[in-house]
Amino acid sequence: MDKLTNLKIQKLLQEYSYLLSDDEYKLEVIDTYRSEFLKVVNEENKTEIKPEDKNEEIIDKSVNEPIDVPENIIKKCKKIYREIVKLTHPDKTKSEWLVDLYIKSKEAYEEYNLFDLYLISIKLDINVTLELEDISTLSKLIDRKKEKLESIENSWLWLWANSKTEEEKMNIVNKFIDKNKEKL
Repeated sequence: MDKLTNLKIQKLLQEYSYLLSDDEYKLEVIDTYRSEFLKVVNEENKTEIKPEDKNEEIIDKSVNEPIDVPENIIKKCKKIYREIVKLTHPDKTKSEWLVDLYIKSKEAYEEYNLFDLYLISIKLDINVTLELEDISTLSKLIDRKKEKLESIENSWLWLWANSKTEEEKMNIVNKFIDKNKEKL
């Protein structure tokens, strides 16, 4: 692999790592404020939506559209996943950290998420080589993650949690109620 390709892949990995951190933060904000938001909605609308009801479609949207995964990426994901499983399978280890990596790698493999598998392989000191033809898929994964983060930022709950004043919060609650009358 030439130096430019290597640098491009490293740049993509850094960007994806940042997006993972941003995703974790945003999901934590959503989880933290969900019950409070629903409490205010219930008080205003005289309804009973419970925080555990997980009304994702009306509170937080998410992008889970599959992307077309080329055959070479499927094969590469399978190869990396097998290497990870050799070290992390619950039958082979008692370490919670390794079992957690096993679970994450299984989810990543099922989604053919080459980024996550690659990042897990780094944590486990598994040597994986990414190539020029992988860049297109990696870029699509980054775009998909950005879309998911944007949908969180446009969700009612996110807007409410990040409002600066109580008046802004109540405006968002009222708009939410008006927009979702039949669903509530």
